Amino acid sequence: MTETADYVIVGAGSAGCVIAERLSADPSVRVVLIEAGRGDANPLHAFPMLVGHFYRQPTDNWSFYTEPQSGLQGRRLFWPRGKRLGGSSIFNGTAYARGNAGDYDHWAELGNAGWSYKDLIPYFKRNERYEDGETSIHGGSGMLDVTHGRSRNPLFKVFLEAGRQAGYRFTDDFSGPDPSGVGYYDFNLKNGRRRNSATFLRENGASRPNLKIISQALVRRIILDGKRATGVEYSRGGETLLVSARREVVLSAGAVGTPHILMLSGIGNAAHLQAHGVAPLHDLPGVGENLVDHLDAFVRVSTQQPISLLRELRIDRLTYNLARAFLFGTGPVSESVITTGGYFFSRDDLEYPDLQACFLPVPATGASVWWPFTRRARAVKGMHGFGIRIGPIRPKSHGRITLQSADPTAAPLIDPNYLSNEEDVVATVSGLKIARKLLSQPAFKPFINVETAPGSDVVTDSELADYVRRTGDTTYHPVGTAKMGNDPMAVVDARLRVHGIDGLRVADASIMPTIPSGNTNAPTMMVAEKASDLLLENRRPG
Repeated sequence: MTETADYVIVGAGSAGCVIAERLSADPSVRVVLIEAGRGDANPLHAFPMLVGHFYRQPTDNWSFYTEPQSGLQGRRLFWPRGKRLGGSSIFNGTAYARGNAGDYDHWAELGNAGWSYKDLIPYFKRNERYEDGETSIHGGSGMLDVTHGRSRNPLFKVFLEAGRQAGYRFTDDFSGPDPSGVGYYDFNLKNGRRRNSATFLRENGASRPNLKIISQALVRRIILDGKRATGVEYSRGGETLLVSARREVVLSAGAVGTPHILMLSGIGNAAHLQAHGVAPLHDLPGVGENLVDHLDAFVRVSTQQPISLLRELRIDRLTYNLARAFLFGTGPVSESVITTGGYFFSRDDLEYPDLQACFLPVPATGASVWWPFTRRARAVKGMHGFGIRIGPIRPKSHGRITLQSADPTAAPLIDPNYLSNEEDVVATVSGLKIARKLLSQPAFKPFINVETAPGSDVVTDSELADYVRRTGDTTYHPVGTAKMGNDPMAVVDARLRVHGIDGLRVADASIMPTIPSGNTNAPTMMVAEKASDLLLENRRPG
């Protein structure tokens, strides 16, 4: 069975949904969007406080694990990736942060014309409906709502005051020209509910007759006619089906899925493909290489005051707050648990911050639903706590995505190679010292009992480094596995065209040559906005 479209988009995550909406706005263009996960929405996904529950559920999650990490004492880290319309944005932290202007200027310096921060501001703005309205850098009428963090939990304000006492500036915009210091994060939330490109697509494009969304469809390969992509082969309901692309195929399957599909299609390192039984059709050695992710570590403290998030997980309070969230969009269920944080310098000689912190009013363990008048309820009284997660946002360690087998249903091998570069360890240790400095300020004194991690016995740089290797964890920001550029390991050019293959582009976080200095969802949607323009320009005569 075969059908035909002008554009076939693979992956309905943050990027794919943006591209599908933008392209299908032209009624003369037929678009097919293919998603391996489900196409419907789970109403509970809308509430940010529930992220800690849903990102562990296998129903909507690929539930990947990394290969054992030598830099993390052989540990394998859990890598959630979304498997539903919206991709990983169905359970991410909803934080909106662009990174630093210098990140994008560096992309341009690497030879990627049109990717400086000045070039990209219009795409960030077009994607954004900023709570304070249109500004020189923020959009007031774009696709996604961006609202300021707010919470009634007093610990968030305590963190900000501690930042002031420690000598750090307050910034009112982490996406502004100077994000250094402490402040409130912005979020893709509206009326207490998650907003992502999938919600916008459902509301504005899903009913268009020229857009077809095929869900629960696992892409097996990109179909090539010589050196041109002509369509996509996928499995659905026990059948193998084809969709042909008159103009272009767009891969938006993310930093894990995109290189996996390229390799299954015979595009990648020829020797690696042959070793796994895939016929190499186009030797492109950079596919799957340059994997970069953010890793951080936690300084935690205990408190004798029942003010952590654990308080809100008592079953009666949680039920009440779920009702508040559903009916009115208010209460703790409708608020993010990472309302405040900051950007800091690990060294004095840096041009812009290289550390990101999130303050979390959550205990070290036991953050699950509990019932009053039980043995666990008595234990909860001694379990309250909070802390600061902090880590380097321009890591030097790089890894790769490789094939496990030629079977499209077999997960790829994920090796981020965390902390393989010692500079990342040094930066993280510096971050832990900053977190301790913040928690030692007078503002926190009435709330802190003892430091529970790393603990008062972990003092020297060597001991802190060991703690990082024992406990460091991903912040779920993988990028770079189909990087943009002109060097021998680049996969796409500055117009996002796969080198050496006509009719095939990549538009997602995998094209980022270096990782942005912050959360990666907003930059991913910016990439999709720019990709939409590049695709539309390509179809215009002349």
